[in-house]
Amino acid sequence: MKLTGNEISTLRNVAGLSQTELARQVNVTTTHISYIENGTRNMSEQLQKRIFECFSQFFTEDQLQEIVRMSRSIKRKEAKTDEK
Repeated sequence: MKLTGNEISTLRNVAGLSQTELARQVNVTTTHISYIENGTRNMSEQLQKRIFECFSQFFTEDQLQEIVRMSRSIKRKEAKTDEK
């Protein structure tokens, strides 16, 4: 599953992790996580995999998919609201 920065932020918050805690678990800096979540930095496939594995400690595959689906739905609604 490919995750966007916004989806990582949502999953991190639902898991109750700070950016610092997530960064430590996936071996990057807190700044790097912040840049990813804000969409100013891309992720390597390897980092994407480590982040997914981290969240797999907190959620089942079905839960991950549902949280991501809800996050995408909210993002679409926000985009429509911004257009008005």
